[in-house]
Amino acid sequence: GANMAEKMPVRIRESVSASGGTYDYVKSDIVPPGEIWCLQGIAYENQTGARGTMRRYIEGHGYDHFLAEHQSPGSAELIFTDQLLYLLPGERLTIRQASCTASDILALYAHGYKIFSKFLPGGE
Repeated sequence: GANMAEKMPVRIRESVSASGGTYDYVKSDIVPPGEIWCLQGIAYENQTGARGTMRRYIEGHGYDHFLAEHQSPGSAELIFTDQLLYLLPGERLTIRQASCTASDILALYAHGYKIFSKFLPGGE
């Protein structure tokens, strides 16, 4: 039969230098039209210091969809989940941390696969 969808590996590696505001964020790219990303492993950390609460969520479509909260993570403590996460077109994975110090390094790592389909909005 016709190939309805194709899969390709995806790896996300993002890091940002915090501004030290109320919240600081590290974010994946936004999923483009015609794709779905299936993330099979997600890890994140503040590489610099032990700071405030971290939240993991999907950002998109004008709202935040919260998935997890981690209270008082340690300095360079890697927070990991292998809970499957599907990101749809227009969405991205975001990690938010409270009470960072300016120039803290927030890092996000994820792996999984992208699905390309002509049946998705914007698909070819």
